Parts: sequence; C-alpha cells; structure tokens
Amino acid sequence: MIRSTLLAILFSTVTCFAQSEVNVPIASYKLSKLDNFYVDQFQNLYVVNNAELRKYDPTYKQLYSYSNPLKGTINQVDVMNALNPYIFYKDWNEVVVVDNRLNASTAINFNDYGFLDVLFISFADQDNVWFYDQGTDKMYLFNLQSKKVVNSSLNITQIIGAENMPHSMISTINKVYLNIPEKGILLFDALGSLQKTIPIKNVESFCVQGKELYYVQGGKVFLYSLTTSQVDAIDLKDKDLKNVRVAGKRLYTSNKEGIGVYQLPASISKQ
Repeated sequence: MIRSTLLAILFSTVTCFAQSEVNVPIASYKLSKLDNFYVDQFQNLYVVNNAELRKYDPTYKQLYSYSNPLKGTINQVDVMNALNPYIFYKDWNEVVVVDNRLNASTAINFNDYGFLDVLFISFADQDNVWFYDQGTDKMYLFNLQSKKVVNSSLNITQIIGAENMPHSMISTINKVYLNIPEKGILLFDALGSLQKTIPIKNVESFCVQGKELYYVQGGKVFLYSLTTSQVDAIDLKDKDLKNVRVAGKRLYTSNKEGIGVYQLPASISKQ
C-alpha cells in the first residue's frame, strides 16, 4: 500500500501540471503576415512584418508605423519602456531608439564599440541596454549616454560547461533571462551574475510579469512560478502557438492565423 502511494505521488509530480480552465479569447486579430508582436504596459500592440513596425492601441486601432528600407528586416523590438521602444537590426548590428510615436531619436551601432555579432538586445533602464554578443559569448550592460559597457556576465559556455546557442533574451528592472533551449533559462541579477538555471527546456517564446514566467513549449502555453517552481498548463482555444506576451491581466498569443487576446484566469495570481 505504501509503495503504491509513493508511486502515485511520484507519477503526479513528474507528469501532471495543474491546469486552468479552458480559455476563449476576448479578442482575435487575423493577420495574413506576422513575424512577431509585442505588448507594452499600456496594452498597446506592436506588430512586426519584415521591415515594418506598426503600433496599435488596445482596441487594435492603428496609431503609428515605422520602417527604414535601408536597414531592412526588423529582428527584435523591446517595448518595456513604452516612451522609448528599442528596434534591433541584427544584420546591421544596430539598435534604434524611437519615441512613443515611433519616430527615431538615436541609434547605437555595436560595431563602433568592438561588438561584431550581437544577437539580442533588452531594455535595462532609461540609460542602459543589455545585449548578448555571440563573438565573446557574453551579456553586456551598455550605457547609452557614456557609450560604455558598465557590466558584463562571464562567458556563457564556461558558466554552463557546454557549447550553446541562445535563442532569446529578456530583462526586467533587476533581472536578465537568457533562453538556451537545450539547457534551460539562465537567470542573472542586475550585475550580470548568474543566480540559477530555470529547468525548462525547448522554450520557443517567453515573457515575465512579476513573479511569473509564461512560456511556449510545443505550441502550448505554460506558467512557471519564480517563487515555487510550480508549472501550470494554460489551456487555450488557439493552438500551435508561437509567441506569448502578458500585460496586466491580459495574455496575448500568436500563431499563423494572427493574435489572440485572453483574460488571465482567476486561478492564476497577478503581479
């Protein structure tokens, strides 16, 4: 009897996730083309299609657009600071800072500072940006005013003890998250020191709000608690999902059909 009970506990721990109720989107936006999308703290949507970035209000009314034909494809956008979003052109190794109407105000080309293979950028605060440079295999905190590196991580390969290929990076005010699909998500503090490895692998997209990390794995959305390490599956109507974003009490997803907007279930804690 004791053996059966222990096996049952082990099985439930390894295989089962607490699952929320099925969610139907409160809004859906059909898009024939969608490379990526982002959501700021005011629930404005930013949609990327190749070389163009469009900004929409929470009702999906288009407000502004941005493109630079000379730069070509937009690889990443960071809207953590909605007043000054960052637009990253990987092919040019350049980040462009725009205002809240998507007018370009300044640009930083990392080639000028000896970093020749930047893969990702992420807003740190009003004066600083994090970036990951593949050539040195490190993350750097770069001050936009002094044009100098103010902090950096150790070599990522040395940290994890294996060759790696980071997939994406995001940051909050005092944390940095580097997604290495075959290893997990590395969590760093504001100085670039590794705190821990979050043991969720093969993550395709992720975002953080408060003490909760939302991620896409195998086309489905999951929630990882940064305090308890509990994983919850979020059962959504839309399937084959590619990206997930969270702003306030809303969760946003995308697939080949467009963007779905969901109300966060009451069973999931809020920021």
